[in-house]
Amino acid sequence: SYTITVLGDSRLQKTCQYSPALFIQYLHEAALGGLSLALLPLVGAPPREGLRRLFWHQLPWTVALAALAFGANLAFLVALRMTSTSSAVALEQLCSLFIAALSWLLLRARYHPVAIVCLLVAVTGAVLAVMGDAWETVGAGAMLWGDFMSLVVAVCAGLYMVLFKRAFPDMSAQEFLFYFTLKALVTVAFGWIAVLAFNLAGWEVASFPTTGCGAFWLPMSTLCGALFNWSLAWVTLKLSPLTARLSLLLGIPCTFVVDVLSGVNKGTSSVVGVALVLLGVIGFEAVSARAAPRKPRRSDAAPNEAQVQDAAGAAEQGQPLAAVSDGRASAAGMQQS
Repeated sequence: SYTITVLGDSRLQKTCQYSPALFIQYLHEAALGGLSLALLPLVGAPPREGLRRLFWHQLPWTVALAALAFGANLAFLVALRMTSTSSAVALEQLCSLFIAALSWLLLRARYHPVAIVCLLVAVTGAVLAVMGDAWETVGAGAMLWGDFMSLVVAVCAGLYMVLFKRAFPDMSAQEFLFYFTLKALVTVAFGWIAVLAFNLAGWEVASFPTTGCGAFWLPMSTLCGALFNWSLAWVTLKLSPLTARLSLLLGIPCTFVVDVLSGVNKGTSSVVGVALVLLGVIGFEAVSARAAPRKPRRSDAAPNEAQVQDAAGAAEQGQPLAAVSDGRASAAGMQQS
């Protein structure tokens, strides 16, 4: 869904000549909230009193998270105006490193040393793949500030994912959809200020598409964007923020394949970068899965359950627990003989 969303936005801007990027993001957020609200009755909407409690429970965190998410998108668009596209996107890939550090601090996540190496390999590959694109020429001072804004994007995006996991670790489907509805309301209520500022600065003109091409691809891109945001947030909650973020890096090999099939020439750095991304992401997940604590097997848990049951029965009958243990030990000895 991430790759399709990127391709849809690219088609909107390049083929359809419809490029108000911030306004498109604003529309995506509004549509995501509307779709979440429409799906809420399908998972069993809570009663009015339950909605009121859920609203006040989620509101403080949702306002903060909506500001982080929209702020990250805003900073990224500003960075694109001040530095090269390749530099902005490459620095944004450092988000995975910030997520790892923030998860260690706020979620008490611990990583195997080999997993950390695989993470560095994946991020290096992402930077190489992005830097393989054409480098645009901009002023040195503007580029410095643009690179700084790219780092702000990485920090905001990483902080959003980690805080989302920390604030709502056990979300139900109802709470999940209600969160995106509330987040859209907050973004629509305050995001228009940034849209207006971009218009006044002459960076883009907020308007709806006037061609058939734009009228088709805008809703398609919006729908794919909603699927992407839902899936990313769900993986963040059920697995981890870092796993969710690394899954996005797999969009680089996917877009690479699409570009190659479309006849786009790719340099050596892009090929090496894609290979490192695949190696790093697969290696990280494999090492993390192997290092994760295993659940006890039922056969291992059965003796413990039997001991608990015997202890409970002995307590009811007033029998000492030592007698139960001695009886079980003698029975085991008879079975072995």
